[in-house]
Amino acid sequence: MDEQTRKLLIDGCTMGIKTLGEKTHQYDKADKKAADLAQKIIRTDEELMKKLKDYL
Repeated sequence: MDEQTRKLLIDGCTMGIKTLGEKTHQYDKADKKAADLAQKIIRTDEELMKKLKDYL
C-alpha cells in the first residue's frame, strides 16, 4: 500500500470518528443498540488508524 493510500484511509477514519462522535452527542437519547454500534465503529476506526500510522 502506498503512502497516499494510507493517508486517504487515515483521513477517512478521522472524518468517520469525528462525524460519529458528533452524532452520538447530538442524538444522546438514541437507541442503545445504535449508540453501542457507533462506539464500536469509532473504536474500530481508531485501531485502524494506529495500524496505518505504523507505515507512515
